[in-house]
Amino acid sequence: MKLRHKQNDLNAVAILTGFPPPYGGVGVHVDRLIDIAMAEGVPYRVYDRLGKTIPERKITASGSTARAFLQLLITLKERVVHLHNNGIIALVVAISILSWRSKTVLLTIHSQKPMRNHEKACRLIRYLFETRLRKVNRIFAVSTEIADGLIGMGVPSDRVCVAPAFVPPSARHVDSSNLSKEIRQFLKVRSPIIGSHAWFGYFIDGVHVYSLDMIALLAKHLVRQNPTVGIYTVISGTYDETHRRRILDLRKEEKLEENWMIIETPFHAAALYAKTDVFVRPTITDGDSISIRECLHLAIPVIASDAVDRPAGCILHESRNPDALIAAVDALLAGTTAQPPFYASNTGFEACNIILETYRECILNKGGKR
Repeated sequence: MKLRHKQNDLNAVAILTGFPPPYGGVGVHVDRLIDIAMAEGVPYRVYDRLGKTIPERKITASGSTARAFLQLLITLKERVVHLHNNGIIALVVAISILSWRSKTVLLTIHSQKPMRNHEKACRLIRYLFETRLRKVNRIFAVSTEIADGLIGMGVPSDRVCVAPAFVPPSARHVDSSNLSKEIRQFLKVRSPIIGSHAWFGYFIDGVHVYSLDMIALLAKHLVRQNPTVGIYTVISGTYDETHRRRILDLRKEEKLEENWMIIETPFHAAALYAKTDVFVRPTITDGDSISIRECLHLAIPVIASDAVDRPAGCILHESRNPDALIAAVDALLAGTTAQPPFYASNTGFEACNIILETYRECILNKGGKR
């Protein structure tokens, strides 16, 4: 059912997030979700904390400061608000204000980060976070593990929905025109191509979440085996410049600069995933990795750590075990590992449809509270 989208329709869904670039998992999810929402006539407006205004896509800059966030929460007109935020303090504040204003509140939990922060927080913050979550009208959890954690906090099970964040790429996302001249040249002279994705400087208890140290060991091993191999890492952003510099220096010290491309310029990474022979994801934790589902959707083999539950189709290796990662990649390249079945081409639309149907339901109910 299509709904008319008026410029200032109070019944539109306000989506509060950061819009790409940079292309992190949350941004990619929202980018593709609103493409489908627009095509199906579901009214929305994205409020971008990164400062973008794109009128033709209904995107408005909201500002990145705490003051700007508070002002937006107090003044936004839409009756339905969809939050994409990992900070538990920000969520406590946002849900409190929006509930006081009688808004219908939707929330997507994209990773385990809020759950970890909840466990480490003081008793008061844990209490506030739990009680505010119970006020949310619908929570989309990107994994069953996150959904179970929410229910364990006392969120009614009928308000929790498992909805992986992956939305399939369109033809424009996969088109080779998204690739820079440098990337195209790299693909021309390197084979096989091993892909990965990371953020610089994201650590938990002193361990890099994306295990770039293991990627470096893998790259060194593969280059010894085959000097023509190409390894790339798509970087979504930098939390710590010191870590960034350390990895770049390591790449230089190990003489891997020609074989290991680190890409920091924003682009639609699906176009590069489609050219990849093996994608690796040796993370120590994860939400529902967009890059993994992207590659499986494109029939690209994926080797991932067993740190969390992974989608069907992944080949698993022991977390933080570089030898296990290397052995898995070697076996796959040698053809001695059977590849699990890949996703059907329509995988991903089901979760997207759940979200859009929730939008429709809330809008048609004029944002009424449950």
